[in-house]
Amino acid sequence: MNADWSGPGGEDPYDEASPLDWRPAGMRPAGMRPAGMRPAGMRPAGMRPAGMRPAGMRPAGMRPAGMRPAGMRPAGMRPYEDAGAGCLDPEEWAADIATLFCDSSAVLRLGARLVVGSSDLPVPARSMLDIARYLPEPVLADEGAAQPDDAAMGTAAERVGEEITQSETRMFFRRLRPRTHELSVQVVMRNRLVTSIVERPDVAWAVKQDLACALAFRADQGFLHGDPANRAPLGITGRGADPCPSPPDEDLLTTARNMLRQVRLGRRRFLNPGWILHPATLDELSQGLAANPPNDAGQLLTYDGADGGTLLGYPYVVSATAEDTNAAEPQIRIYFSSDWSEAWIGCEEPLATVDVAPNVRMSTDETVVRAVTRHDFTLRIPACFVYSDRQPARRRRRR
Repeated sequence: MNADWSGPGGEDPYDEASPLDWRPAGMRPAGMRPAGMRPAGMRPAGMRPAGMRPAGMRPAGMRPAGMRPAGMRPAGMRPYEDAGAGCLDPEEWAADIATLFCDSSAVLRLGARLVVGSSDLPVPARSMLDIARYLPEPVLADEGAAQPDDAAMGTAAERVGEEITQSETRMFFRRLRPRTHELSVQVVMRNRLVTSIVERPDVAWAVKQDLACALAFRADQGFLHGDPANRAPLGITGRGADPCPSPPDEDLLTTARNMLRQVRLGRRRFLNPGWILHPATLDELSQGLAANPPNDAGQLLTYDGADGGTLLGYPYVVSATAEDTNAAEPQIRIYFSSDWSEAWIGCEEPLATVDVAPNVRMSTDETVVRAVTRHDFTLRIPACFVYSDRQPARRRRRR
């Protein structure tokens, strides 16, 4: 027997009587016995020295990041506050839309007074230009003259009291109740577009502009001519503003001059004067001046290169909201005020609110975005406002 094949004590490894029953290591391939066949605990803990299997044998990153494609879980499955990236921020959108709303409204651009944060606001409704009075000269005694008696003093006091009473006026109030008029615009977007909007601020800004312009356009229609039947506030035409008569054959430049004369004769202050013109009105004005140019045509109507300029020396804003489509027969009006700050707009705080609902239409993978503003409108001094119902000639010819 070869010594190389002997056991530890010189025994024959193939001898059936050998007590060792020694089998050379490696004769049975590793893995032949399934893992777990030997009960747990048969090998005492610690038999294999700690560290025999060096840490890091399985390289970090064996499961590459991103094996589960992003978007496997539809947007909106989790509530907004837990969703993280890929969702719109309602507070950011509300603040941006509120700013764009003010920039897009023709009434606000001309200087209307905006009051935010009050659900019920009293507005003083009386002009005090004609109630101030000088008081009588006080009764004074000259040097060396006798002091006035009580009767004379009493008479002078009564005269002062009468003059003060005549200068008094009772102040009435109009009330703004923004909660009574809620204006809303709602859009539905695919979640793929929402993801693009989150990643691209320029795309998001375009959507915000569209929402703000939609709100401002509808709000201006309510501020100018109102639509109580459709829950809009009473506008300028329904708040006591003076209409300016205009014959059908009168040119628009003469109509504009008559409107200015009417306001001036009412002794109204010119603090924030301005016009709101329809595009068709501006078109007819420019064509009329081009056909019959007066010597000062360059000063009567000017342009700022956008949607404004000056008419008869006062600024104007061009807006399609000057057309009242709610009337039985649509009317294109010209609006003028000597002080647009006498137009009061009351809004609840915040000026605009935005709701994002990503889990409303999960079956179609869509997100609903809604912008809401609550406001009311009134005129503190209606006599500062005048409007004309005369239609431009081009609109009359189309009929």
